[in-house]
Formats: sequence, structure tokens, C-alpha cells
Amino acid sequence: MRGKSRTWNDEQFRVAVAKHSNFTDVLRELGLRPAGGNHATVKRHAVRLSLDISHFNNERRVRGLRIALDGWRRPDADIFRENCLKNGVLAISLPPEHTDEFTARVQAVDGREPFTVDLEAEEIRGPGGYARAFEIAPHERTALLEGLDDIGLTLKYGEAISEWERRTSNERPFLQALSIRR
Repeated sequence: MRGKSRTWNDEQFRVAVAKHSNFTDVLRELGLRPAGGNHATVKRHAVRLSLDISHFNNERRVRGLRIALDGWRRPDADIFRENCLKNGVLAISLPPEHTDEFTARVQAVDGREPFTVDLEAEEIRGPGGYARAFEIAPHERTALLEGLDDIGLTLKYGEAISEWERRTSNERPFLQALSIRR
């Protein structure tokens, strides 16, 4: 069974797309609920009509509030970096101007001279006196230097955790789990 027939025509759709900066507002302009498969439907119509949506921003309206979706999505580079750290690999991110300089230096020596990454000093060194600092969070630096994963980092504080649990059980016994006796 097909859905309901459209209550708007292609010209009204073109005007709504030109007027708004996201599909949620286009749906509301056309008298449609911004729910269910309606977003996918209007996107298909935009493609069918070859409409330019480059002016659309990456946000949606939810009950009148604008929500920028980029703030919810983590960039792939961040995910890659975190995966490297979890596997004991240091991934360094340099600003573009430093990246260009670093790339030029690497290509100039063509592998004949070493580059060194000093995690303790948080610095990259290379031929010709090249030195560039990089930043890393203290807990990430500690984990890499000591070969610790997330559990290992937590266990470093085992004594402090045990002390907190002892103190809390005396000061706030109501937070402790009740033992069930049979």
C-alpha cells in the first residue's frame, strides 16, 4: 500500500529548500512532521529535482531548538588517535604549517637521517636541528610511558580507592550494598 498523496508540489518544494537551511525546516514548511521516514523522503525529492542544498548547515530543529550535529559526532581523526593510544601507539597531530615543514624535511633527507620522538620531553627531533614540541594529555603520556591500559591506570590508584571505600563505608553506611541473609 502506498503512503498518502503529496500535499505539496515540486515548485513549493523548491521554494522551501531555497528558503531553509535544513530538512527539518523544509518538512515543517510543507506541513509534514519531521519524524518517521519524512527526512529520507524529502532528501530523495531533493536529489530527484537536482536541487542545490549546499547552503544547508548540519543542524536539526527539535521542538524549536537548534541542535548542531557536528558537536555530537566525533571526527574520525579523534577515533583513530584514541584507538592508537589504546594499542600503545603514539599518534601526533601537528598544526598544518608545522606538518608542511615536517613533510619537507622528511622528503629532503629521503630516509637517510633519523627523526626521533621523545615522549618524555614531548618533542620531535630531526636533522638540521629540527625540533618541534607536541602536546599530549598527562594521563595518556603516563599510560604510554608505563605501558598501561585503562585498567592498569585505574589499578595504579588501588590503594587510594580501597582507602576511600573503607572511609565511605564508615561515614556513609547507607551507600553500602545490603547483604541478604537466608
